[in-house]
Amino acid sequence: PFSPSIVNARVLIHLELDKHRNRLEKLVNKSTVKLRNTTKELQTEIAERKRAEEALQKAHYELERRVEERTGKLVKVNEQLKTEIEERKQAEDTLQTREKLIEALLNNQIDVAAVVDKELKILYVNEFLANRFGRDVDEMIGLSPGSLADKPDIVTAKRVAYFKQVATSGKPVRFEDKREGIWFDTVVTPVLDKEGQVAQVAILARDITEKKRVE
Repeated sequence: PFSPSIVNARVLIHLELDKHRNRLEKLVNKSTVKLRNTTKELQTEIAERKRAEEALQKAHYELERRVEERTGKLVKVNEQLKTEIEERKQAEDTLQTREKLIEALLNNQIDVAAVVDKELKILYVNEFLANRFGRDVDEMIGLSPGSLADKPDIVTAKRVAYFKQVATSGKPVRFEDKREGIWFDTVVTPVLDKEGQVAQVAILARDITEKKRVE
């Protein structure tokens, strides 16, 4: 009942449909592969971005930790520095108080008081000794005991010899002598540094003229 022309037309249509179907399948497969590749690339990019974000976050936390740690150390150092400054100030205040006390004692309890270095250059004298030579205390600093007398004499020479002996031996010396009608009881003591070496020599003397008269 079918005519050859109809059959032929249907065959041609069927072949054309197959042709289009194959072409569509190729396009779909190509698009699917492209989509898979794009998806894979996107997943890789997302993973890399996530790793980068994690690394950045980790670096941020590490930076915060270091800042916090250094801030803590800085606060601790600052507190230690404040404590040291306060302790040093207290030590300086205590030292000044002691110096004033010693100076007051030397000016009131001891008639003659002086400190010289190893070369016998005067570092300190009390007011009594400075007044005996008609000088201010500051004028005495840097002079040598042997240069204080108007002219060389035996008493001055013996005293200077005792001062040199103590500076050299490191052992204290005590002696009595008389100058211008006044008897003195003198104690010469070495002042040692932290290594135990003589750094200075302290000279303390009392007027014992009245005691000598009684004797």
